[in-house]
Amino acid sequence: MMTALVAGPLTLTLGGAVDLMRFAAAKAELRGAVDAGLLAASHLDNDTNVETEIERYLQRNLESKFLDYRDVTVNVSEERRLNGKFVDITADITIGTFFLGLMGKDEITVTVTSSGEQTYTAVEVALVVDISSSMNGSRLVNLRTAMDTFIDTVLKEEVADITSISIVPFGGHVNVGDDYKHFANTDNEDDNDDTNHADGYKYNGCFEFLPEDYSDNTFELYDGQWRDITPHFWKYVNFNPWCPSDNNEAIFLSNDPDELKDLVEAFTLSDGTGMDIGAAWGLKALSPKMRGVLKGDFEDVRPTDYNGDTIKALVMMTDGGITAQFRPQQSGCIRARNNNRAHNDHKQCQEFLFEDETYRHTKGVGVSYFESVCQEAIDNNILVFTIGFEINAGSNQDRYLRNCPQNESQYYFVESTDIEAAFSSIAASINGIRLTM
Repeated sequence: MMTALVAGPLTLTLGGAVDLMRFAAAKAELRGAVDAGLLAASHLDNDTNVETEIERYLQRNLESKFLDYRDVTVNVSEERRLNGKFVDITADITIGTFFLGLMGKDEITVTVTSSGEQTYTAVEVALVVDISSSMNGSRLVNLRTAMDTFIDTVLKEEVADITSISIVPFGGHVNVGDDYKHFANTDNEDDNDDTNHADGYKYNGCFEFLPEDYSDNTFELYDGQWRDITPHFWKYVNFNPWCPSDNNEAIFLSNDPDELKDLVEAFTLSDGTGMDIGAAWGLKALSPKMRGVLKGDFEDVRPTDYNGDTIKALVMMTDGGITAQFRPQQSGCIRARNNNRAHNDHKQCQEFLFEDETYRHTKGVGVSYFESVCQEAIDNNILVFTIGFEINAGSNQDRYLRNCPQNESQYYFVESTDIEAAFSSIAASINGIRLTM
């Protein structure tokens, strides 16, 4: 009789424990599915409706015999702020009971809450891109497309206020325009681009670099004056100027995608491949020593300090090897020693002289300057990416581009339209690093 009296309550107790175990299992499974969905929905690059994304993950992850994703009610609260996206989720499902129903408890509601925070990290990017004469035809077309994609990827609307891009096109030199003319010695500036350079040079946006300028430093007085104006000339291809023309003027610290794309669309070819000078300007575009010097949308606050909360990335692309820095003879056209033939007045006469190496240097010296810029960028925790565009595998330029970044995975050896994939991969890497959960 005693056994009969206790059998009923004991059965209900044990049965209730089974129902509670089912409740705990259901809650754990629902939480796992909700958390997985939250991680995906919180991702900044995901433009899908958050609630739809959560429901998709519930459908994929709920595999219990007694849980049906269609029975889950999801409520999502999403808030976008300047520095990120914040998501709160509540998910409910009601499951039937077995033994507790005998006690009047026919169902149990399982509730799971979860919150996610995807914050943005500020980003500064310097794009150093080759517009030398060999970038003609489809190469320049493909470069434009690739850079437009990069700009759209990195400068998304929600992060534009904390993202800046500098674009440094280089041919033989880098044109930085009139904003930086005060660094050039204009005491004997000429008013034309004639072939007689004895009376001075006209300022076309380029000024000369000294060895110490291949660094993150700003420009100090040299021998009591600023750097000389880079002369207007061409060496290899008629009418492609060594100093890129005005429409290729570098842009610094911009978060205006239209301004950046307009520059890219306007690219025209320049003579020579002064990647050492381009790399130096790219490094300066990220250097806190240039804060207040560089003009742009963030000129009062950027470049930020090294090792702060801002990701800094230096992206450099070329399709050829670094060339020597040639300069024209100061008075008229004479026989060019470097190729033993005379140039006519349409191809202004060059003389590769070594008597005064202040601004001229050999290809080997240019490579050493480039390598020192790479090392200084790495030493200051700048992410370095290089792109070798249709260059010869195993060549010298392949070697120094491969050795420049922190690791080989940040070097892209690409051909033709693959350049867009390379820029897209770099943009995705930058965005991936900028996100913290």
